[in-house]
Amino acid sequence: MEPALKTTPAPKQNEIQNEIDKLQIEELLLRQLKDKVGLGNEQVDRLKTVAEEVKIKQKALKRLISNRKSQQKLCEKRQSNFKKLIAENPQLANQLAEFTPTSTTGKPPLEKEQPGLLKAIIDAVSSEATDDERRRSEVLRSCKTLHSVLEALKIQGNILHNSMIIIL
Repeated sequence: MEPALKTTPAPKQNEIQNEIDKLQIEELLLRQLKDKVGLGNEQVDRLKTVAEEVKIKQKALKRLISNRKSQQKLCEKRQSNFKKLIAENPQLANQLAEFTPTSTTGKPPLEKEQPGLLKAIIDAVSSEATDDERRRSEVLRSCKTLHSVLEALKIQGNILHNSMIIIL
C-alpha cells in the first residue's frame, strides 16, 4: 500500500502536466488532420516530434511523482523513528525538543524569552488605568506614555524596545 501524498502544491508537476496536455491536444489534432486530409512532410515530422516530446514529458512527470513519494516516505520514516526514540528515552525528550518540528511559524512569543512579561505590563499600566467604558471587555485604558511604560518595565528587569511594546 502506497502512502497517500499530502495535498501540498507541486508546481513543477502541474507545469509538466499542462505541457503534456497541450502536446497531446496538438498530437490529436495532427492525427485527425492526417486521417481526413493527409499531411505534408513538415506536418509528419512535427507529429513525430510531438509524440516523442509527450513520451519524454510523461517520463519526467513519472520521475517527479516517484521522487515526491519517496521523499515523503523518508520524511515519515524519520518522524516515526524520532518519536520512537523520544518514547523510549523520556529523559532525552527535553534535550531533543529543540530538534522537533514545530507547527507554528514565525518568531516565538516574547513571553517565552521573558516569562511574566504580560503581568509586568499590566502592573505597570493598571495603577493609572481605567476599565472599558461599558465593561464588556478586559481592556484597560491607560494614560501612560509608551516611554513611561518602557521605563517601568526596565525597572522591573524586563529588556524591551519600543517596537516590542507596540507589537504587544
